[in-house]
Amino acid sequence: MATDDRLLWMGDLEPHMDALFIENAFRQLGQSVNVRMAVDRNGNAARYCFIEMPDSATARRAMLTINGTDIPNSKTKFNLSYANNSNSNLVEYSLFVNNLSSQINDAELYQIFGKKFISCRGAKVYKGPDGRSRCMGFVRFSNETEQQQALVEMNRKLIRGKKIMLRIAPVKPRARQVNRCTTTVEPSISQTYHYDHFRQAMQAWHGLNVSCPPFVDQIVEYETSTKDTKDLMRSSEELYMALEQAHWYPKISSNSSFKQLSR
Repeated sequence: MATDDRLLWMGDLEPHMDALFIENAFRQLGQSVNVRMAVDRNGNAARYCFIEMPDSATARRAMLTINGTDIPNSKTKFNLSYANNSNSNLVEYSLFVNNLSSQINDAELYQIFGKKFISCRGAKVYKGPDGRSRCMGFVRFSNETEQQQALVEMNRKLIRGKKIMLRIAPVKPRARQVNRCTTTVEPSISQTYHYDHFRQAMQAWHGLNVSCPPFVDQIVEYETSTKDTKDLMRSSEELYMALEQAHWYPKISSNSSFKQLSR
């Protein structure tokens, strides 16, 4: 993992959670951070922000110990992931995870892989419009060797009473993203960010009529003859590509207090 890999994305923010609130929340946990809030081009809160940690080791500890825990003075839990720098040429290598227990959330899925593989950068469990798990998701890595190692070591591993199924996700280079809307972030700094794409992707996902596919006892390739499962996996790939864009950190202007950081 890169030594400057210390920028985190934080999502699921409540309307009252501004930079001061978030900084105080981390301070109560013994951690000093810098916070950059994001809003969409209409000036509405985007429900996410970026957290700058002192170093990459601290960022990793936050991912393993703070992510998924209760935010002080709130009913919401920390939803953290490594952020992307739009200036970075970094390529990520991801795995689709299927046949998950419905009890597993984003934080637990990350811990399952993150404790073992240091290049694991985040995890996402798909949910339906009712908030229930779709029993599938994806895990992101910055190192292809560890992605392949995870595929071999973790495929069909028994987690919470279910054998998880892994499949390689399409590789998506970081350098060719196109910013599509202007946002303003902490304070008086204009940036560009891929917010609308994420929102539209979630709306599209909520309209899908799919269910968790049955367990298939195969080793690496997830193949099935049923049309429903093929459609589900195809739609999950499309959602994966869209969700990933929500973690992009925009180009940082010269008057920003944040340094140029790679994800």
